[in-house]
Amino acid sequence: MDKSTPPNSITNKSELYYLTWPGLSSNVTVRIFRSEVRDKALHLCNWKFVHDPIILQLTVEQLESQGQVTKAAAIAVFSLQLKMAIKLLSKSEHTTVAMALSGFNDDKNSIWRESCLVSRLKLTDPYLRAVFAFLTSDSENYDLVVNEQEMAVVDRVGFALTYLSDSKLAEFITQLTDSLVQEGNLSAVLLTGMSTQTIPLLQHYLDNTGDVQSVSVLAMRGFSPSLLDHDRTQYWINCYRDLLDIWRMWSQRSQFDIWFNSRSSTKPEQQVFVNCNFCGKSTSTYSQILSRSKASYPRFTGSSNQNKLSCCPNCRKPQPRCAICLIHMGTASCYQAETSNQPSVRINPFDFWYTWCQTCRHGGHAIHITQWFKEHQECPVTACNCKCLSLDATSNIPSVNSMLKTSITEIC
Repeated sequence: MDKSTPPNSITNKSELYYLTWPGLSSNVTVRIFRSEVRDKALHLCNWKFVHDPIILQLTVEQLESQGQVTKAAAIAVFSLQLKMAIKLLSKSEHTTVAMALSGFNDDKNSIWRESCLVSRLKLTDPYLRAVFAFLTSDSENYDLVVNEQEMAVVDRVGFALTYLSDSKLAEFITQLTDSLVQEGNLSAVLLTGMSTQTIPLLQHYLDNTGDVQSVSVLAMRGFSPSLLDHDRTQYWINCYRDLLDIWRMWSQRSQFDIWFNSRSSTKPEQQVFVNCNFCGKSTSTYSQILSRSKASYPRFTGSSNQNKLSCCPNCRKPQPRCAICLIHMGTASCYQAETSNQPSVRINPFDFWYTWCQTCRHGGHAIHITQWFKEHQECPVTACNCKCLSLDATSNIPSVNSMLKTSITEIC
């Protein structure tokens, strides 16, 4: 296309250009509209070829190799490359159409134009109908092109972005969006994005197809956390959960729930707590911090260890001691590494977790208990004869080293 001509005028935010058909003897001109926003929208429609002849050539060749000759020819015509379109159609079964295109001229009262108007209605291919509607249009009226229902939505929008004025473009986009949403056509996502407008679109699609899985996955994949909390979205997701339960797809249901919780803005609160042996209430600092935060009570801590308690926050009774180091549960182990100067939210390493025997109920820090049972079989608490280690199923599995030593001994 000839882009040497400067913009003739500016309509709102779009620049108006008059382009000529290359290779034609007549001075037929076509007006197009350009702006930064339109160019970005053309990229979304994969219509980058309109203003780039190299990309146009590559796109046409790709479509031709895929057997979409009529679409390739239409794209060539919409890019004002009439000779390219004639060449494409001449190599296919549409040689008659190629001959008809070769007679194109700018005379609005010619026999060629009257013949094309009649023949266009007999064509079964939507892209060929759009081509002749474009070439025979009156006074830049492209309604027959943009309203060609069987053309892909991206191509209809791409054409409108190139040839419609700002006012007509806005009107067309609004009407097309409303129409596609009412139809439940998922192609409308190109126009609505994953926004509040998408909720009625997905609902109409669900009503037409009953495909609750696609609706739920699309919502999970594209919606923001706030839209995921919408009542309609929650209803779809719960219906899909029930469907997975009916199909006995427990693993898939669990994976879906994990995925949903990772996307939702409402994070599930902690549900498992350590209870006090005396009053039976939770001794977790999490519940204390949660209650204080809900009451807007400020709490400033520089380390996670400062939130630990050595006694029950409710009845003030002391918590159990580590059987090895005798430090109360909830306080830092003597093996605790030096804390960093950088404040951060962190969880203690597993070595400093409190672990206990399910039989005798004695225990301590995981690292201390592990070191103790490397050399002992019985519980570290005085007068307790419980063989805690032997009760652990994992301790009965021989290590690789012990198995190798046994094998070598037997061989010798």
